[in-house]
Amino acid sequence: MHAPTTLAGRLMAAQVLVIGVGAITLAGAAFLVAPALFSEHLIRTGEESAEVQKHAEEAFASSFVIALALATLAALVAAGLVSWFMVRRVAHPVVELADAADALAAGDYTVRVPEGGFGVELTRLSAAFDHMATRLATTDTTRTSMLADLAHEIRTPLATLEAYVDGMEDGVVPVDATSFAVMRDQVARMRRLAGDLKEAAAAEEHALGLELAPLDPVPVAALAVAAARPAYLAKHVELAFTAPHGSRTVRADPERLQQVLANLLDNALRHTPAGGSVDVSVKESDHLV
Repeated sequence: MHAPTTLAGRLMAAQVLVIGVGAITLAGAAFLVAPALFSEHLIRTGEESAEVQKHAEEAFASSFVIALALATLAALVAAGLVSWFMVRRVAHPVVELADAADALAAGDYTVRVPEGGFGVELTRLSAAFDHMATRLATTDTTRTSMLADLAHEIRTPLATLEAYVDGMEDGVVPVDATSFAVMRDQVARMRRLAGDLKEAAAAEEHALGLELAPLDPVPVAALAVAAARPAYLAKHVELAFTAPHGSRTVRADPERLQQVLANLLDNALRHTPAGGSVDVSVKESDHLV
């Protein structure tokens, strides 16, 4: 006969073993103590008839055995029922947790474990599991959204590089240091975005790292306009850029700022018909740029 492998089976087997040992101990103690005590008290009554003493001891033994057997059976049944109830209360939440863990491992982050259980420990375990499932669902959603955002970000420098290559081949874009600087800047952006993919794999919140540094926003904006200009020329949309004279300093991440401006310019181009115009300007107001 194979030993029970389930938690409920093992707990029930342990309870039955404890009940059986208790019943055997009770019966052994009763048989060792009760007859001797009865004989002693019978002698103290002054009864000298051996036949009477024999019949009394036989009556006591038979009634004692019957009573002990019935009491033991009743105790075993009652203890068994209570043990079965307790085992069910303990094993059922554990089974639910195991099923929920299997579903979570399969990618179902909506699975939840019913609250409550047989004891505060199981209640805490259920609450901790639900919290973990919620955190995993949030992380997975954030990672998916971030990967989609990064895919969109990568398209912008790729489109700029393609526009510059096509423009150089057609003679629309001059082959000079300025054009190569714009293309190198787009390659650097793609390298930074490739690094962001690694960050996205372990992302826990919707935020990318920032490398803040003092910078003049005018050259950054001018570079973003220069990168977008070939696409604007191809669609026959005028792109103008104005900036105040002199230098000013802000704390920002130049590459992230380039991403923001590139997305704004890309959206503006998609929503501007041919023959239209887009104006980009850098302004300072109340010591803010």
